[in-house]
Amino acid sequence: MSVTLQEDQIGVAIEVGLVASDGVTALDLTNVSTVTFVFLDPDGIRTEKTGTVNGDPLNGDVAYVLVSGDLNKPGGWKFQIKLTFPGQTLYSEVGKIKVHANI
Repeated sequence: MSVTLQEDQIGVAIEVGLVASDGVTALDLTNVSTVTFVFLDPDGIRTEKTGTVNGDPLNGDVAYVLVSGDLNKPGGWKFQIKLTFPGQTLYSEVGKIKVHANI
């Protein structure tokens, strides 16, 4: 997962399709209680944002829409999706966001 955005960009949805451990089948999100996007900025500061299931939970799609202050530093960011289900917590692969500076 790799994305390129501008510093302080807002209103853009980061959408990710999650798959089961077989690497093919969409992850069933029917019973997920929370979707959290965990961001790590270029300075190593961690921030958690509440995401949503995007559409049919059987399709495994999640999203987070950027708001003011989210991508406030240019450079290399990382993100990971944390899914909380009754009795278990799952984590996605780590994705990368390249944030370009504004003039």
